[in-house]
Amino acid sequence: MQKTKKEIIDETVAYYSEDPSRRSLGKTGIGCYYKNTQGNMCAVGRCFDWERMTPEMAAEIAGYPSFYGQFAQEVGSFFKPEYDGHATLFWCELQHLHDHNDNWTGEGISYAGKLAVEFLHSNWDHR
Repeated sequence: MQKTKKEIIDETVAYYSEDPSRRSLGKTGIGCYYKNTQGNMCAVGRCFDWERMTPEMAAEIAGYPSFYGQFAQEVGSFFKPEYDGHATLFWCELQHLHDHNDNWTGEGISYAGKLAVEFLHSNWDHR
């Protein structure tokens, strides 16, 4: 069954709040990847069905910075079924929450992150 945008937002926040080191950051802590060399995944990459991709495609996608819109046509069909069918703009805004370091502390979501989550809910819960 397809997850609602609210469910995806809440799940994403819970996942990274439980352990912020799960975020898929570049080696310097700047930038983000769909799947980094440690196997951590970004907010969008976490929703991909990596097993359905060819090994070559998975390796190529994993190494790209996670600017979702750039690869929407190429990877859109590789969402897990429960995540499929949502607008590219939704994924971009969810990714924005993940990518910005000021949304997270070593302990979980920051005050700025909570405000970003409120924005996401106000913008997407009704769609």
